[in-house]
Amino acid sequence: MRITIATMALVGTAGCSDLPGVLPSQATLDVETPRAAGPMPVCGPDQDEPCARVQRLAAGGTFTCAVLDDETTRCWGDGAEGQLGAPSPADFEIGDVVVSDLPPFETMALGWHHGCGVYDGEVSCWGGNTLQQRGVPGPSGPEATSLDLSSVHQLTASRTTTCALHGDPPRVSCWGFSVDGQPWTDADQGSTYLGPSLVPGLEDIRPTKVVVGRAHACATDGEALRCWGDDALGQLGTADTEDQTSATEVAQTFPLPVVDLMAAGDHACVLADPQARAYCWGDLARWFEFPTPFVLYWWDGATAAEVVSGYRSLCVRYEEGYVRCSGDNQYGQLVVAPPDVTSQSRLTLVPGVGDVIQLVSGTQHLCALRDDGSVWCWGRNTHGQLGRGFASLYEAPAPVAF
Repeated sequence: MRITIATMALVGTAGCSDLPGVLPSQATLDVETPRAAGPMPVCGPDQDEPCARVQRLAAGGTFTCAVLDDETTRCWGDGAEGQLGAPSPADFEIGDVVVSDLPPFETMALGWHHGCGVYDGEVSCWGGNTLQQRGVPGPSGPEATSLDLSSVHQLTASRTTTCALHGDPPRVSCWGFSVDGQPWTDADQGSTYLGPSLVPGLEDIRPTKVVVGRAHACATDGEALRCWGDDALGQLGTADTEDQTSATEVAQTFPLPVVDLMAAGDHACVLADPQARAYCWGDLARWFEFPTPFVLYWWDGATAAEVVSGYRSLCVRYEEGYVRCSGDNQYGQLVVAPPDVTSQSRLTLVPGVGDVIQLVSGTQHLCALRDDGSVWCWGRNTHGQLGRGFASLYEAPAPVAF
């Protein structure tokens, strides 16, 4: 069983399947699907071939992006700081799906108003730059700007900080809002990493995963687990609430190995021990200071394939293709109409969402890629981040209007 946890970063692929039953002697009969010049219609249950199929998704604070197999990247939601990778927001309506000028990133991580991605071995960032979250000085804007960072294995972003796992031996560098323990104020105040900066305290391990929350971050090599930054709500898991400027060992109250790691908002979680159970700490389910088993993570008799987290919510995609969520429901993330139920500790089935092959979470909205090529989103829609062609407080699951 392989289980993956995801933050506001892009994972997973989906492509058109090969023709069944083709023998080697029939290979000369194969033909390529004709491709149109420019962006193609998007595949879905009501769209005939030729069409472009969504390969992977990413969700940010108030916007969402998809990479398609026609080598386009299409985004929707808030574009005020260029985070949709397209011309001025005046050129499109709120909630429209925009064909961006961004490359078809192989790996992408989205923050609150910015994004970074890897394409052809090169890291570039775009969107908001109030705290140099694009990794270079300059104004906000839709153009992707290259960084001097090579051999990147993983990207992760949250709010105004981005971190990368890169190099051999692997090291962690971050840029944007400086996750070094200073008090968080707002998006335009606070110290910054002036370009990609190596995180101290990880020199003696070989990290395999790094994640970043609102004002803290964590890294692991499967045995060692270290966090740094703001600890006011126990999000570093160090059994106290003292901020840390360098990576500091988490108080181990769970069996090893660490199977996977995630962070969002003011909390962090691992999947650990041979059963890959979840242990969380920080401001999630009101547990503080040290890792605590999150026993409601699982559903009896079901196998989790992917777990994602938003600001104060958790959602699980199961191997059978359905989704359950728990936690904050302020914007209908659990698909239980607010304000009747503002939170739910028990994992709740998301109705109408099945056959899911990838699940991503923004701050307070979620999107699922289904095996028929359609993308379904739900939750907060104040900036059109659900791709319906309009803005609203929140919406139940429905397809993106490509």
